[in-house]
Amino acid sequence: MSKTGTPSHQHRSGPAVFRLAPDVLLPSQYDLLFVGCTHLTPHKKLMVAVLDNAVHDFQQYRHATRMREQRHFREAYEWFTTQDDTGTFSFVSVCEALGLDPGSIRRGLLVRTSEGIKTT
Repeated sequence: MSKTGTPSHQHRSGPAVFRLAPDVLLPSQYDLLFVGCTHLTPHKKLMVAVLDNAVHDFQQYRHATRMREQRHFREAYEWFTTQDDTGTFSFVSVCEALGLDPGSIRRGLLVRTSEGIKTT
């Protein structure tokens, strides 16, 4: 992710919810987001892609040893944990636009990551 909150690289496909813990999203939230995925505006589809990319980087590179992969994790971690909601693609703004609870997603991602995080 770049400093603007957008992905710094592109990879894989598929919605972010497939990589989230089962208790992070309610089934009704999942249905609203992805059953009618073709009805999402391009702007919201981009938001789903940004969230998907951040979830991937957070989970894939959590225990990375290479500097580049650690950077991807750190950027995703910072994006998820910031309280800033002023940018269109900030974590809080993306969640609000997609009808998701940022606190639930944070808890689902951070619950197993609370120890040993390298953020600098």
